[in-house]
Amino acid sequence: MSEALTISRDEIIHQVKLSCQIPSVVEHILTRKIVARVAEAQGIQAESDELQQAADNLRLMNNLRNANATWAWLQRCNLSLDDFEELVQATVISSKLAQHFFAEKLEPSFVEHQLDYAQVVMYEVVLDDRDLAIELFYALQEGEINFHQVAHQYIRDT
Repeated sequence: MSEALTISRDEIIHQVKLSCQIPSVVEHILTRKIVARVAEAQGIQAESDELQQAADNLRLMNNLRNANATWAWLQRCNLSLDDFEELVQATVISSKLAQHFFAEKLEPSFVEHQLDYAQVVMYEVVLDDRDLAIELFYALQEGEINFHQVAHQYIRDT
């Protein structure tokens, strides 16, 4: 009979260290703290309707279509409901802070670079082989290949 394996917080931190993710984690922590501090200094707060919309968007992005799926996702990510609320709060505050500082600069920048946005390069990959299409779909989902590579490899008529 197999025994259950337990993982301690120290082991998690050690694995983050071994996978060379400490700088990234530290950067995320600092960013979160700086955003919170600057938002507070600017008087920026999240309203309940904004929090609800952000929570709905987060659930939609993670394909959490019902309460059971949401609870399972929280458990898999080792998040409490309070952690989820903190995540949503940070998302809203970060977005509002960016809007606060950069909204006035957005339209002039768009107008200045309008010609850069006047064209688009679009690819459509049409495959006769259903099995190949499914294989490529899953490879894209898993990050084994990107769409640019698929397009250049499988588009016959450019």
